[in-house]
Amino acid sequence: MTRWDMGQETLGVLTQRTSGSTDELRVLIGQLIQAAEPLSGRFDGAGKAAFDAFKANSDQITADLGQGLGSVNKRE
Repeated sequence: MTRWDMGQETLGVLTQRTSGSTDELRVLIGQLIQAAEPLSGRFDGAGKAAFDAFKANSDQITADLGQGLGSVNKRE
């Protein structure tokens, strides 16, 4: 007995649904940074440091998440 029975078509469906997600994710992260920009002057201490780090590392965050989605797509 298999603990996880996903069915034969599950990975194919997942691949189709995630194929454009990397580009969408990049756009959404950019939109998040733009939307939060007016608040950046209101952050102090740890909140400011976390926001600044997120902005500075947004390209790497996007790449890492995209790589994770890419790994899902390669398992077909």
